[in-house]
Amino acid sequence: MKKLYLALLWVVSMCFASGPDQPLVKMFTRSSNDANYGRFWVYAKNEGNVSVPNFDFDVEFTAENGKTPQLEVWYGPNATFTLEQKNSNKWMIHVSVRGASFAPNAYFPNVSGFSFGVHYTDWSNFNVSNDYSFADIGSNFEVNKKIPVYVNGNIVFGYPNDPSVWPKRIGVLKKHWDYACDEEVIIRIDAEENGNGSGFVEGETVYIPSVYVGRGLVEFMYCVLEYDGTNNQLPRVPFDYAVLRLDDACPAGTQAFGRFHDTEDDTHNNYSSGNISPNVVDWNVRKEFCFVPADNSSNLLYPVSGEYAIFANVSNANILYSDLKVDDENDRNANRWYWYDASVSVQNRIKNIIYGNKDTHYRIVQWNGSSNMLAKRTELANTEELIPAAASLSPVVRGVDHSAVNVEIKTAGTAKVSIVNANGAVVAKIVKENLQPGFHRVEWHSGIVPNGRYIVTVEQNGKSNAKSVILK
Repeated sequence: MKKLYLALLWVVSMCFASGPDQPLVKMFTRSSNDANYGRFWVYAKNEGNVSVPNFDFDVEFTAENGKTPQLEVWYGPNATFTLEQKNSNKWMIHVSVRGASFAPNAYFPNVSGFSFGVHYTDWSNFNVSNDYSFADIGSNFEVNKKIPVYVNGNIVFGYPNDPSVWPKRIGVLKKHWDYACDEEVIIRIDAEENGNGSGFVEGETVYIPSVYVGRGLVEFMYCVLEYDGTNNQLPRVPFDYAVLRLDDACPAGTQAFGRFHDTEDDTHNNYSSGNISPNVVDWNVRKEFCFVPADNSSNLLYPVSGEYAIFANVSNANILYSDLKVDDENDRNANRWYWYDASVSVQNRIKNIIYGNKDTHYRIVQWNGSSNMLAKRTELANTEELIPAAASLSPVVRGVDHSAVNVEIKTAGTAKVSIVNANGAVVAKIVKENLQPGFHRVEWHSGIVPNGRYIVTVEQNGKSNAKSVILK
């Protein structure tokens, strides 16, 4: 199953959508492509706190060799589909939805989605690999940030095909090993093996759960967040801080810098996982960061959710501080900085957070105060993962048709789906292993199963959910 390039987090980058009376409409897509026909399914989920009767969304694609595409719409209730040519080979399907009565937490048109297809008038090869909105769509429903959504002319989700407004990825440390990031990356540094002195050497706490220190290794586990630099800049607080850079550029208003770790020369065990670019892990480790300057007039107490730790040098009643030492290679040590265009004064402020010559020290802080002390606008609009502790982790049946059952999985593991008819007879049993949290379309073959009412049950990790559905 392909992963969408920009589905790097389910963390919705438009944090303004978490405030009162703000619409947030998320788009989910799947596809089934023939050589000369692209077939697509798209549904919307209202994750805001107000009903949305009207919304628009755009799907952009590329036509090969100046060919003329033809749009076919098979299911599009309350929607008008318009095929528009942007330039010689760029096309857009504009979908206008009106009178949807689209309530919070509801799906539109349903979890099977709008269905439509694109082909050329001469039925020649239709290539989706170079399409902006289609390129990374898989056979299961996934969130698609390459489909921008507009309510009353204002974008509320996704990004148009304009790199200048695309979000910037950054990494923050997890406060709990078992916290499920939407996307995470790992960077391991194999430090000096002889007389290794890596570890927490100073501070009020020596326990950062997502930093592993042992056997000459220091491993950082980061959650990936997104900030677009316009509506959603990295929050500024009354102290300087830094985060891992995971994009070509840092978000607006911040300063890029880098640290080169000269690691163990013999049989090094450096390691990384996930999309860590522009960081580099090979015989040595080069880590890239974004420095966020302090704003002494800010009323925020901490820049991101309390689930995360960041790099900073501050300590107060609500923030716990630690100094982590990475004991880099002692012989022929080549540690160095990459300052890019940072002024000397900014370099000195950065060295108050990450410092050292032959070794490297990371000053790390984590929120320890009550959550209601954080300003509302620092909370993340992520209804998929940041669920209350008391909320159920049971899987949920979202719908069924003659080809698949749509389920929502809250924790990773094997899911068992069963379908029982009105007479109590089991008409299907499907087992899907290694499902990750999110929405899944579990395929089944109904054969000659007639329309009617059925009970659909999904079981996973000792929890279950059943739903009475009508198969049409």
